[in-house]
Amino acid sequence: MPVNPDSKTPDGVCFPAGGDGTRSTSATGRAIFADCVRGVDSSLAERIEHTRDWRSGYLTPIRDIVEAATVTSDAALHVSHDGLASAHRRFRFGREGQELNLGEAL
Repeated sequence: MPVNPDSKTPDGVCFPAGGDGTRSTSATGRAIFADCVRGVDSSLAERIEHTRDWRSGYLTPIRDIVEAATVTSDAALHVSHDGLASAHRRFRFGREGQELNLGEAL
């Protein structure tokens, strides 16, 4: 993704910057997965949020999300809808040094 030389904001779609200024793929992914399942299994969402090493610990929670989504068709729709909504809120779109959330940019 091209970077505007006058800014730390990349041009195009990018991961959100954390409090330390870094753009963590793990933190963003973990948050989106927790959000997607929160409406159907809040304890699973909490477990996802507290997974220490997401890069090596994500497989079991992802399997559990799939399992939670297959309980009913409504659960599947909630997981899908809430996951996409979270991604739209969290991902950023940068242009000429300015950032918007993805939903605003669309």
